[in-house]
Parts: sequence; C-alpha cells; structure tokens
Amino acid sequence: MRSLSRGGVSAVVVTYNSERYISACLSSLLTAVEGLSAEVWVIDNASEDGTWALVEQFAARAPVPIHLLRNSRNLGFTRATNQGLASATGRFLLLLNPDVEVPRGTLRHLIAFLEHEPDVGLVAPQLRFPDGSVQPSCRRFPR
Repeated sequence: MRSLSRGGVSAVVVTYNSERYISACLSSLLTAVEGLSAEVWVIDNASEDGTWALVEQFAARAPVPIHLLRNSRNLGFTRATNQGLASATGRFLLLLNPDVEVPRGTLRHLIAFLEHEPDVGLVAPQLRFPDGSVQPSCRRFPR
C-alpha cells in the first residue's frame, strides 16, 4: 500500500445493523481500490447484529487499512459520517452506505475526472439496482 500523504482515497462507511450488506460492500470496495493509495473508515452506530464481527474479519485480512470506530450508541448517520471524515487522511473522500457495491474501475474513473477538472469539487457515480437498471438518485429542482 502506498502512503496517503500524497493523496489517495479515504472511504467512510457508516453502519447500523448492516450485517446483511457489509461483506459485499467491503469486498467490492477492496477490489475497487486495488493499486490505489487507500484507507477505509467504518463507523458503526452500536449495531446489535453481526456487523461488527464481519468488519473485524475484513480488517484483519485487508490489503489496505480498515479503521474501525464503534460508537456506544447510535449517533445517527450525519454525526457518524463526520467522525469518519474528521479522521480521514486521503485527498479524495468517498462516502458509502453499507448496501453499496462499487464496481471495479469506478474509483479510478471518478478520480481521473476530478484530476482533469480542477474546478469540480464533487462527483457521484450513477446508481444502479442489482439488476443493472438505473436507480434514480435525484429529484426535480425545488422551487
């Protein structure tokens, strides 16, 4: 793993009783960051299922650092996200819900776009359902 001191990606995943999804999320994320300087922050909001044990298993064998922060109570999504962002050291920040799977090549594509367009500060990939159909992720502009 390369040092994050020159940039890299910090992924922040907030979990709460996410045992059903977290393995697929972390597996896809670890594949997506192959060859990149990366770290993962998993902030758990006091899950009562097997989420924490699964995350610990991934952290023990991951090729990039997986930092674990387990809150003693559910602080909510925003506060937990802010905990991860405050600890992240990467130039690029990736926020993921635990039910998201990141296809191979996605992060390289997003980073390349950001590096090519210095006036752009935020990008988001197109969301898709498991069957490949487009998942709407925006609504009409408010009036």
